[in-house]
Amino acid sequence: MSERYARLFALPENLYQPGSPVMILAGALLKDNQTGGILALMKFKNVGTKPIRGLKVRFFPQDLTGIDLDQPLEHQYLDLNAARDGEFGQKEPVAFPNAITRAFRVEVFQVVFADGTLWNQEQNQWAPMPPLQALETALGDKELCKEYQILYGANCRVMPQEDKGLWRCTCGAWNMESEANCHACGKNLDQLKALDMEQLKASRDARLTREQQAMAAQQAAQQAAASAPAQASSKGNRPQWLIPGIAALLVVLVGVGVFFANREKPASSGSSSSSGSGGGTQSAASDDSGTSAAADDSSSAASDDSGSASGSSGSVAASDEDFVRDALHDFSLEMEEYAPGTTVAFSLDGSSVTLGLLADQSQFTDDEIMGLANEILYGTGASDFLADGGFEIFFHLFLYDNDQQMKDLQDEMVDQGFTVLED
Repeated sequence: MSERYARLFALPENLYQPGSPVMILAGALLKDNQTGGILALMKFKNVGTKPIRGLKVRFFPQDLTGIDLDQPLEHQYLDLNAARDGEFGQKEPVAFPNAITRAFRVEVFQVVFADGTLWNQEQNQWAPMPPLQALETALGDKELCKEYQILYGANCRVMPQEDKGLWRCTCGAWNMESEANCHACGKNLDQLKALDMEQLKASRDARLTREQQAMAAQQAAQQAAASAPAQASSKGNRPQWLIPGIAALLVVLVGVGVFFANREKPASSGSSSSSGSGGGTQSAASDDSGTSAAADDSSSAASDDSGSASGSSGSVAASDEDFVRDALHDFSLEMEEYAPGTTVAFSLDGSSVTLGLLADQSQFTDDEIMGLANEILYGTGASDFLADGGFEIFFHLFLYDNDQQMKDLQDEMVDQGFTVLED
């Protein structure tokens, strides 16, 4: 089946100009293989403090060698209702008149806010923001990442960054440089910047020591309880009340040890906030890839459920399938929110869980959907929850270009034994 649209070019991600209330998250140039038409799809994000009603954009079509063609093309995005953090534009194609267009530059030169005020800028200084760094990737250690979340909050998922008059909170939200606290979760920028890495490592080591001591005490109590009946039978003259009394005392001591081993420091500030068709199977791994044209990025704050999924941490499911379904509940919801149109399914083979991701190829490449899925899998705690259950995670990608191909791939997923996760 031939593809209706072919991607010719993609802009760098997260283009920003200092002072702008808008960020250009993504942009792509597409060719309609049926009509031969050339069109652009854009995605913008409101990073300002006021709702946006309209946007004026100027496109500069270019040929294959990067030479500008004809005159700049102006386009208006109208009748918007884009609140802060709102994303828009990805469903409004912009037609280019010259069929030999193979690339383009773009700039936003006017923003109309809901209150009637304007932002104007004629200088073209749009440049990419620094790429985000996933917390565990930046820290290089899972336990160190956990200690960071104990210190600053369970919703921490990226390293904070500052550039071009904006700062990105560890929860993923963009803030203006004039804002001392994150508008999404309340974390304080100065406190985030004051992180002492050596102190964080020392705190991690102390916590791991306590956890190891608590585990050793629990194992000793279990061994003592198991040997108590044998000792009772060999020493018939021992008072009968003594053995259960010792066992009870051991249980109390273990409980106290576990309590102190699992204490967590309160967060310093704020509260937790809430690719080709039939691609091959891949192991789950951290990926910092962003999204491209018409794709939803992973900048929103991840779930604050560190180390659990769907509130079921520590529970025993009726079966492996129920266990995996519970673990992936929040992951499925987050994927639908940040990558609309994506279907999540899974299959089981012993201790292997394969996640089937059915996604729109006009919005995502395989690297992009993998990067987003890994961030959400970690952010919701699903990866830790499944690992604690003894499961290893793999991915199988199904990317479609049109509705018919999507239906065909849905059938293919079912034929391959995947179970679709539904709300």
